[in-house]
Amino acid sequence: MKNNGNKVLFMMGDFEVTARELLVSVMIVAMFSASSFFIRGCISNKGADIRHELSVTTDVENARNFEWVRETGHGLFAGFDTLVAVSPVSIDDVEGMAVKRVLEKYTMHTRTSCNKNGCHTTTYWTWDRKESDFVSSKHISFFGMEDSEFINVIPDVEYVKTESCGYHLRYKYYRVPVRIPGVMNGGVYNEKFKDLEFSGSFGSIKEWREFQTKKYDIIDTIFIVLWTILCMGSVIAFCANSWYELEND
Repeated sequence: MKNNGNKVLFMMGDFEVTARELLVSVMIVAMFSASSFFIRGCISNKGADIRHELSVTTDVENARNFEWVRETGHGLFAGFDTLVAVSPVSIDDVEGMAVKRVLEKYTMHTRTSCNKNGCHTTTYWTWDRKESDFVSSKHISFFGMEDSEFINVIPDVEYVKTESCGYHLRYKYYRVPVRIPGVMNGGVYNEKFKDLEFSGSFGSIKEWREFQTKKYDIIDTIFIVLWTILCMGSVIAFCANSWYELEND
C-alpha cells in the first residue's frame, strides 16, 4: 500500500495507520468530545432545573388540597385525579370529551412514467381526506373543580371506528374519552392556573415524579451512546476514504 510520503506508524498485513490518519482521528475525537461536554452540560442543567421544580411542587391528593393550592395564589402543583367532561360532546353516536369526524373519498389517481421505450400511465386508488368536523367540551373538571384553563390540557383524539356513508365515501371517527385518570401539573399565579399539563400515562403522582427525575438521565445516556457511535463512524469513514485514495493513487 502506498502512503504518499505519510509516515506509517503501524502496519499489519495490508492494514496500516499513517501519521495523517492518526492526527485527523485525534482531531475528530477532540471535536466530538468538546461538543459533547457542552451538550451534556445543557442536558444536566435542564435536569437540575426539573429537580428543583419538583422539590418545590406541592402534591395535591384531594379536592380540598386543590382548592387550597388555587387560593394561595402562587406555586407549583401536581395532582392525580380524573379529568372529566362535565358536558360531553358528540358527533353522530360517538361521545367524548372531544370528538372528530373525518370524511374521506376513495379517489382514482393516474401517474405517468417514461423510459427509453416510451411513456405509460398507471392507475391507483387512495382514500383522500375531504373535510373534517371537530367539537370539544367547554366544561372540564379536575378534582370536581371547573376552570377554563383545563380545556387546554385535553389530550389528543384517538381512533374509534370507520363507517361507510355513501358510494366511495367513509367517515373515520376519533375521540377523547369522557373520563381520563391521570396527573395534572402546572402553576398557580394570582389564583389562576397557568402552564398546565396533563398526562394519562401515570397511575400516581409517585410514578410521575420518578419519570420526571429520571427523564434527563435517560436522555443523557441515549446521547452518549449515539454521540459515541457518530464519533467512531466519522473516524472510520475518514480512514476508509484515506485508504481508498491511497490504493487508487
